[in-house]
Amino acid sequence: MNDIEKGQLCDSVMSAIHHGLGNLETIPALLRRIIENRAWECRQVKMRGVVQLANLRELITKEPMEGWGENPERIEGLIKHDPEVLVLWREAMKEKTGPKLKGDDGLCNNITETKGTTGTSRSYTVSRLQREAPELFAQVVAGTLSANAAAIQAGFRKKPTALEMLLKAWKVATDDDRRLFLLEINK
Repeated sequence: MNDIEKGQLCDSVMSAIHHGLGNLETIPALLRRIIENRAWECRQVKMRGVVQLANLRELITKEPMEGWGENPERIEGLIKHDPEVLVLWREAMKEKTGPKLKGDDGLCNNITETKGTTGTSRSYTVSRLQREAPELFAQVVAGTLSANAAAIQAGFRKKPTALEMLLKAWKVATDDDRRLFLLEINK
């Protein structure tokens, strides 16, 4: 893919996102092409010339002409139903900050820091399934198993107990709901 084609690909996704042009269901496939071709690295942009960005995060967050001026969470929401693209997305979006020069203790910290390396997000879950439980990941891709159910089967997420669900619901319940609940259980 040449720089002009990369620019056109990135522009088509940005237009679809900002203006609803085309079918939003095509965004996961287009984003896959952007990631696989690393289109952010060097692309031709109309009325701007050649634009080079360091990573996918810059393409998404930088203001238009250089980027899309978007919130990464919004883009992730548009691709959340495609587990394979979510895995590619997660890898491409890792925000590597590089080594620190010296910490307070005077020692060099050469550990690369990465945003979002753990958690409960769908992108994290499907990435971990692909790495640690490929057979369950395949079922998620096929649509026969949810990412959450697969994570529970893989053993890295637990199914909440009835008590845990009650406590969680209690925290968000209104005062009226709590009062009615207490009346109900004391019958």
